[in-house]
Amino acid sequence: MKAKANLSRTLLMLSVGLVAVAVALLGMGLRTAETQTTTTNIQVQDLGTLGNDYRDIVTTGINDSGQVVGYSYDNNGYAHAFLYDENATPKMRDLGTLGGGSSYAFAINNSGQVVGSSSGYAFIYDSTSGMKDLNDLLAADSDWPHSDWPITSAFAINSAGKIAVRWDWGGFLLTPATTATPVTYGVQYLGTLGLSDSGIIFVGDINDSDQVVGTESWDYTEGGTPRTWHGFLYDESATPKMRDLGAYTSP
Repeated sequence: MKAKANLSRTLLMLSVGLVAVAVALLGMGLRTAETQTTTTNIQVQDLGTLGNDYRDIVTTGINDSGQVVGYSYDNNGYAHAFLYDENATPKMRDLGTLGGGSSYAFAINNSGQVVGSSSGYAFIYDSTSGMKDLNDLLAADSDWPHSDWPITSAFAINSAGKIAVRWDWGGFLLTPATTATPVTYGVQYLGTLGLSDSGIIFVGDINDSDQVVGTESWDYTEGGTPRTWHGFLYDESATPKMRDLGAYTSP
């Protein structure tokens, strides 16, 4: 799969400014209260590329250690997932692909696990096992016919290693089922908001409380373009589990 991007050099911007509030007092009473705001300083850091001539790079995630993930295009127009680590050698690491083509890293957790998509299959990457097809890591009792309908993209991973993924029309949560290396995963269907029989779920992110956010699209034009999008919050411990966060309808 070839992809094109007209992106210039991507920069990682870290804000190091602080805002201070000063209160002036006189004697026993409050005389004045003045707010003083310091100038925000920005440090700009060039992440580089994986070696292409055009410096086309997209960043998609960062963890608490400052490790950055994304994808960088090569001179043939293929994207390769990368992991940038200021303290590693080399700093910019090519994560490879699943059988050639392109790969895209979408998120990284604080353990350095990276998730994304490559050649139409969702992947997980870590420094020990490398890039693995998540479809090959599903638990035997997950009842997922992945050989015919593969999970295509993994968009988010939290500190516990739970992964928000998408398959065709639905959103799913993969939960680590073993402590082996590589780990296997149980599959949980998130459901829908129940607004339409033709609703399609797109997962976006997951936090450390296992809450998943994303959108559900429906109300399509004759050309197949969705007109209405509903944001959702999925919380396994809530009632209902899938909460409607409001809608956007295109003109």
